[in-house]
Amino acid sequence: IGAVTANSQVVQPGGTTTYTLTATNAAGASTTATATVTVVLAPVIVSFAANPAEIGPGQSSTLSWYVVGATSVSIDNGIGVVTGTSITVSPTATTTYTLTATNAVNGFSVSSAASTTVKYSNVPAPVIAAFNASVPSIGPGGVVTLTPVFTPADGSATATIDQGIGPVTSGVPVNSNPLNASTTFTLTVTNSTGSATAQTRVLAGNVAVFAGQPTSAGYQDGQGTDARFFQPAGIVPDSAGNIYLVDQGNQVIRSITPAGLTSTLAGTADTSGSLDGVGLSAEFNNPYGITIDSAGNLYITDAGNATIREILANTGGQVITLAGTPLVQGFQDGPAATATFGTPQGIAVDKKGNLYIADSLNCNIRKLDTIGNVSTLAGPTAPGLCGSQDGTGSAARFRNPVGLAIDSVGNLYVADQGNSTIRIISPQGLVTTLAGTAGVRGSQDGSPATFHNPLGIAIDSVGNLYVTDSLNYTLRKVTPQGIVSTIVGKSGNPDPTVTGGPLPSRIGTPTQIAVDPTSGNLFFTMAIQAIATAPY
Repeated sequence: IGAVTANSQVVQPGGTTTYTLTATNAAGASTTATATVTVVLAPVIVSFAANPAEIGPGQSSTLSWYVVGATSVSIDNGIGVVTGTSITVSPTATTTYTLTATNAVNGFSVSSAASTTVKYSNVPAPVIAAFNASVPSIGPGGVVTLTPVFTPADGSATATIDQGIGPVTSGVPVNSNPLNASTTFTLTVTNSTGSATAQTRVLAGNVAVFAGQPTSAGYQDGQGTDARFFQPAGIVPDSAGNIYLVDQGNQVIRSITPAGLTSTLAGTADTSGSLDGVGLSAEFNNPYGITIDSAGNLYITDAGNATIREILANTGGQVITLAGTPLVQGFQDGPAATATFGTPQGIAVDKKGNLYIADSLNCNIRKLDTIGNVSTLAGPTAPGLCGSQDGTGSAARFRNPVGLAIDSVGNLYVADQGNSTIRIISPQGLVTTLAGTAGVRGSQDGSPATFHNPLGIAIDSVGNLYVTDSLNYTLRKVTPQGIVSTIVGKSGNPDPTVTGGPLPSRIGTPTQIAVDPTSGNLFFTMAIQAIATAPY
């Protein structure tokens, strides 16, 4: 401001400001005083919106907002002061809501306002009750029948199915075009109030033997069906489409290129042991499960040794023991070097590098964290307490769980073999049953569904599960909602030679399974000494 002569000065500070006045006389003596102007800034309403913006009878809309710099927020139409960032409303007429954000300091306040409208229509928004395909899988060039069921069905809504099908009517089946690849169909129903969508996916293609010769056990590296395996078990792909699998009966870990060339990565063929080492100098004892992390490190459940092993990436197959003591079965949590397992089988790794192990003999799920500590995530904390109880942590019960898969948010899926069910474990340890009925064995699709000795489980990018239902001789698909369908094989009708051909085809006893997004195929091991593929 500088020198002043009058007894007052008008100021317009952009924020709270303290001013210092200095008065000086002719002799050069001076004195000072200060005054502070507090500036109360108007709050900023970054956004205020309704979703959906249009509703029908019985429907609700969510009002959401993002406000900066307010001491209080209120909404009119009887809502009043609100906290958080959203609220649900159910108006019975078109309503405009005004949000007022207020910033109050020392008795002075300033406000900002914004509005959003929820349009109300007496016409109910569409609801899709069902959208089903006549079969979940089909051979190349096959045609499926799709049946949409939705309301309103009086012609006030328009409905279409993509993939070249076009307009459809509720309850009236329509045929697809010939399918030469797996296809997701989307049903969209729209009226003046809103829209609804639903999807169903049909697998199309062939089942084929990828490696090994069905019913011909042995140990031989080579191309495609020239290779030989003995009790192939766990299987997992890497990001380049190479397949790694546990050749349990031969006590080795094998790798298969995308072109089908099999080689041995680690282990001494026909020699059981616990020796760490590089490549063929290492030893395993009835290994079973396998998984891979983002860096390419492989982790194996060495069931006969009751240990967890690792094959380090880019080392020529260097094998080390991560947890457990060879040939010492037990149930001890704690540091990896002193922890013990019963019969570790399925294994999965999360984004952070934590390992999860299905300890089948102990009927629980164990966790090996990144600092080398073993704990029990879910299931009993003492041996011999098998069962089928849902619950949190140690309150849950499993019966000889085998296969494991993990999704992008950390939910763990379990093929609970002895119960013939599929279970979910949340990151907090809450166990629930997704599909199947404990103790009830069968091949029923839908919901409720039944399984018969599920062993392997894998998950795709949208949350669908694929299960090897071993004693039904089938592969089953489980949607995130728990709806089960049979996609490969015919229940109770195995093909020990796996002649392959159009889906659903027939297969031998499936054991473990993997989803390979690189090729778009499922890879699954079979007890008939071979590895097969099918599209997903």
